[in-house]
Amino acid sequence: MFFVYSAIGVGAVALLLVILLVAHRGRSRVQVRPVTAEDTLRVMEVTVAPGSDERPYAGLAGMIHKAQDEQALRRFACACAAYAVKDASLTDKAVLDALKIGESLADQGSAPKGLEQTRRVVNDIADQFDTQDTEDAPNKAAFDKARAAQAVLACLGDDAKTAAAEACYEVLTATDDVDAITRIADETLR
Repeated sequence: MFFVYSAIGVGAVALLLVILLVAHRGRSRVQVRPVTAEDTLRVMEVTVAPGSDERPYAGLAGMIHKAQDEQALRRFACACAAYAVKDASLTDKAVLDALKIGESLADQGSAPKGLEQTRRVVNDIADQFDTQDTEDAPNKAAFDKARAAQAVLACLGDDAKTAAAEACYEVLTATDDVDAITRIADETLR
């Protein structure tokens, strides 16, 4: 459980790093830039397992970073999302439909019409599940479902490498199953 908290903490720090303060003519304005694959991969590289110096996500980050085939990256993102959905027992029809759209995006390489609406619906579902307290079993289940929905949302992203990195990070945050996700990466990225 501590590992999940440390991963969340590192994720929060990473999100703070993507906020840029830009001064414009004597006044300060906050601009937020989108999270990129490099942001997420860096968080994965530096995440340390509790009680050790191991960096269990670094190998996966390296595999994603080296991958160049956009369809393979999208297949990996969708496989991560599918794993998270199954592990969290997420059965929401809109999320499952969005996952199918992500899979077709991986196969065909082009986004279908109405993708923005699908993204909004899945994001709303993830927001419904998101919670601050994961000590409670029901809250942990909701947290895992939120991460699964976010993984599905990631696989619908415009950039294949960012989709892969974000979906991978979300499934690892929910399941902490590095071995299973490494097997998925071996099957889809190589």
